[in-house]
Parts: sequence; structure tokens; C-alpha cells
Amino acid sequence: LLEHVVAVRESILVEEHPDRLTSQHALAGAYQYNGQMKEAVVLLEHVVAVKERTLTQEYPSRLDSQHALAKLLLQISPKSNTPKCF
Repeated sequence: LLEHVVAVRESILVEEHPDRLTSQHALAGAYQYNGQMKEAVVLLEHVVAVKERTLTQEYPSRLDSQHALAKLLLQISPKSNTPKCF
């Protein structure tokens, strides 16, 4: 269902639209919960990139997505010291 919502929103909303980004973030969370880590990372990296391009650095939604991506990257490889996380 979430994949359908994202597909529809991607077809009718511009890339920067908050509703589209919110749906993509939610789908990434569902992928993570389902163990589809690669899909989750790819989608969250996209969401973060768009938000970093369009929102100020203290914007709550941007921070939420950055935090989710950092947690996901650490979950996948906790000892890698991934620079993106720090």
C-alpha cells in the first residue's frame, strides 16, 4: 500500500513536495522494518538529499530524515564509523 501511495505521489507531486517526501520517508521505514535495508537506504538518501537542497539545516523535517538515515546506516554497519553518521 505504501509503495502505491509513493508511486502516485511521485507521479503527481514535484520532487520537493512535503507530502511526497513524507510518504517516501514512511516507505523507507517500512522497508527497514521488513529487512529491506538497501531499499531503505536508497530511499532515505534521496529524501535527505532533497531536504538538504530545499530546507534550512534546522528545519525539523530535515533533521528527522537525517536522524533516520544515520540510525539506519549504524544499524547496517555499527562499527564502520560511517562518516555520514557523524
